[in-house]
Amino acid sequence: MKNIIFLISELSSGGTQKTVLKLIKRFSKDNFYIDILTFEKKKKINFFNKRINYVPLGASEKSTNIISAIFNNINRVFLIRKILKTKRNSTLLCFLPSTNIIGLIANFFLRNCVIISERNNVKKQPIGLIWSILRFIFYRFANIITCNSKETKKYLNNFTSKKKIKYIPNYVKVKKNIKTNPQKIILSIGRMHAQKGFDILINGFKKSNACKSGWKLVLIGNGPDRQKLMFLVKKLNLKKYVRFINFTNPDIWFKKAGIFALLSRYEGMPNVVLEASSYKLPILISNQTGGALDFIKNNESGLILKNASFYEVSNNINKLIDSSILRKKIGNKAFKKINYFSDFEKIYKYWNEIIK
Repeated sequence: MKNIIFLISELSSGGTQKTVLKLIKRFSKDNFYIDILTFEKKKKINFFNKRINYVPLGASEKSTNIISAIFNNINRVFLIRKILKTKRNSTLLCFLPSTNIIGLIANFFLRNCVIISERNNVKKQPIGLIWSILRFIFYRFANIITCNSKETKKYLNNFTSKKKIKYIPNYVKVKKNIKTNPQKIILSIGRMHAQKGFDILINGFKKSNACKSGWKLVLIGNGPDRQKLMFLVKKLNLKKYVRFINFTNPDIWFKKAGIFALLSRYEGMPNVVLEASSYKLPILISNQTGGALDFIKNNESGLILKNASFYEVSNNINKLIDSSILRKKIGNKAFKKINYFSDFEKIYKYWNEIIK
């Protein structure tokens, strides 16, 4: 029996979760039996497939101090290990740093192949001292480590041998003949966290000529910094020009936007940049946007900031809003570049090969 156990903290609307769900459905078509383990409490998810078994462990308690953190994670290890003992000779596929480590510990001395997946910039993503030490110790016990950016692949050599590290690009669905209606909107999407650099974008937007030229800034997402960002907008007297939207299906906004910006402080491979490129949007990104730099080239398929200064952000915004020809040129170029990421069967083949 071909059995894959997916381990992820939760099934939500993030980029990693979308990848996981896509893989689950595709593997089940190839007659794999799938178990999905999450830390979240039970919620209604019906995959309408007898080969897919969803198991919420009910272990998503937030840790208030180091003692509760240790207790909560030991509990997760035991819950996972109890299931793994009944699934010997399976493949355990884990996603994201702390979950990767918990999965590796839970599988100790069991006969399961463990594949862990990094979806962010390992070098720059802050995960805390303890998790960083545990990652350095335990990643070498993984059978395979996958990543979605070439920068991360290079850095992972610090943890294990090159033979174990596999680069697998993200998938983006490219819709043909999309009807768009570009308006004077600069769009940015992501978790409202310091990582995504929304504060940099807001300050750069303020210093640019966007407001005078009738452009608006639309920010889509939720997260711990949302209130702080809303206060920043109020402080800069930008309430008329900046709109916050809870995370929703962004397709309607991709069709409306005139520019897409993501000024992250660090990234793996941001799906939103791929999605924006599939709508032929001109892209403005930071030079820390991870895997996006594999296909966005400065002044060709996008504009890349050399640093995160508000001055440089405003200059590049002005450069784009002043020239519809430039916007169209780099938008079309980026669209052509993402063909490599739009063939899901090709990407699935990479996963299938390492599973086998």
